[in-house]
Amino acid sequence: MRPVRGSEAISFAVAAALLIMWTNVSLQLMQADQVTTLRAMGSFWPSGAAANHGLDPYGPYPLVPQTFFRPLVPREAAPGTRDINLNPPALLPLFQFTALFDPRALLGPWVAANAAIVILTSLLLMCAAAKPLRWWQIFCALPMSPVRDTIWLGQIYGVMLLCAALGWFALTRQRSIAAGIAIGVLAAIKPNSSYGRRFYIGSSSSARWCLCYRCASCCGMA
Repeated sequence: MRPVRGSEAISFAVAAALLIMWTNVSLQLMQADQVTTLRAMGSFWPSGAAANHGLDPYGPYPLVPQTFFRPLVPREAAPGTRDINLNPPALLPLFQFTALFDPRALLGPWVAANAAIVILTSLLLMCAAAKPLRWWQIFCALPMSPVRDTIWLGQIYGVMLLCAALGWFALTRQRSIAAGIAIGVLAAIKPNSSYGRRFYIGSSSSARWCLCYRCASCCGMA
């Protein structure tokens, strides 16, 4: 860790404040509509509820939002499909836990936690950067469209960002087991992220990378 410059701290504080404001606006807009604003929670919660009752967790249940492939055409005339849960079974225990609560009451804490994870992870990455960051680099990391969208939709990419950051942070400090656990959790959440893991493993033949790969494989298959 290196000391954070005053200009970095100010830029990060402004960027984080903008993201918090966006999160607050997103929550207000979501809670204003009683039908279509569960976003990704509309896929996660029914999946967990179905699993709790021994049903198919990947079915098109009533709360599951509908995706329309022709946005310029009225909904009544546009073909669409249910945006069912596409996450791997490793996440079902989390969704089963969320299904114990009212989905609309859970929406606020879920979105707020996602934003908090993104901000704290970005702070960790800024402090761990080898060189001081410029203001535009910090603003590209926080209040830009990909981050706003994942918060607006209530997705789980904040947790994935945290796992990737912890894996990188552990690798730079020669802590292969901790890196393997973080990368393995990331692979369990989003299995296609394992392609990146294989690329990095293939680029080095050291015992440290091999140990990291084994830990990641075990966690990813859990």
